[in-house]
Amino acid sequence: MTTQLSIVVGQAGRFLVSEKCGEQYFAAAVYKRPEAIAARRSRTKKQFDFRWLISAPLLLEDRRSFLQRRVARLLRWFDLVSSSAIPLGSFRWPPPATKSNMGSRVVVIIPARYESTRLPGKPLAVIDGKPMIQRVYERARGIPGIDSVLVATDDQRIAAVIRDCGGAAVMTRSTHVSGTDRIAEAAAALDAEVIVNVQGDLPFLQPSMVADAVDLLRGDSAVPMATIKTPIRQRAEMENPNVVKVVTDRDGYAIYFSRSPIPFWRDTVPASVLGYKHLGVYAYRRDFLLTFTRLAPTPLEQAEKLEQLRALESGFRIKVAETAGGLGVEVDTPEDLERARAVVAG
Repeated sequence: MTTQLSIVVGQAGRFLVSEKCGEQYFAAAVYKRPEAIAARRSRTKKQFDFRWLISAPLLLEDRRSFLQRRVARLLRWFDLVSSSAIPLGSFRWPPPATKSNMGSRVVVIIPARYESTRLPGKPLAVIDGKPMIQRVYERARGIPGIDSVLVATDDQRIAAVIRDCGGAAVMTRSTHVSGTDRIAEAAAALDAEVIVNVQGDLPFLQPSMVADAVDLLRGDSAVPMATIKTPIRQRAEMENPNVVKVVTDRDGYAIYFSRSPIPFWRDTVPASVLGYKHLGVYAYRRDFLLTFTRLAPTPLEQAEKLEQLRALESGFRIKVAETAGGLGVEVDTPEDLERARAVVAG
């Protein structure tokens, strides 16, 4: 068996050392450049934008020791220091694409779990004669520029509802701790460039808002993940910990997400826009999604209980599009369900 080992320049000052065995890629480690190398790269960018490859015939049992020796040699050669080593074989990682593949498929996946803590059976809750998961599915089909929509679930009853209305559903494990993990399981079997995560509790989803996130990936092949935000104009919403806020840099990349009011206006409070609410719709490059769900939870993620902070803490960038309006009623509790029913009833 032949193995290729590569060093690829990553984002936020990181090198990725990876290996290819057959058609599979496995990460060996992620390393951060020392300040001297980072400074040198800023003067001569092309010096570090490359992929370094070696090939060698290997028996399967020799692969791990060979790669460990080779990684150590490469690190000495580049004078790198380890910042967050990831165990060999802990996740798949195809090397970054050199050009956009956005002509490839864009697939929307709706995660739907039956055993919701606050509202058991939530996806099957009926709103004006239709199960909620069917309403979300029908809304998602209207997203411009996508190729297909499927529901990833752990319950045959949910799958049956989608199939009965002409949709596609895939069965996933019941042990997933998040919807992102569930869609990653489904995405692993798909031939798609972009995976869009639409939550199954959004019966009033606006399709055009989801397209805003997808368009960010269309516009720049280097963007691994995108999401959306909308202005906050009310102080009560700004101070509500259940409303996630986001601040971005001048290029539209997320700096931080928080349940606290960010930014904090020390002196004069603006009369109009106080900040931005993060709307929980994500578009991922498929390969990044499979990598992201294999990264260990990070301290800020655990403090805020916001999964997207794992990407920022791990050195990956999230681009954010601004959109008008919101996602409508998000159904998490029995009270939310009654509000959704009232909206439909008029």
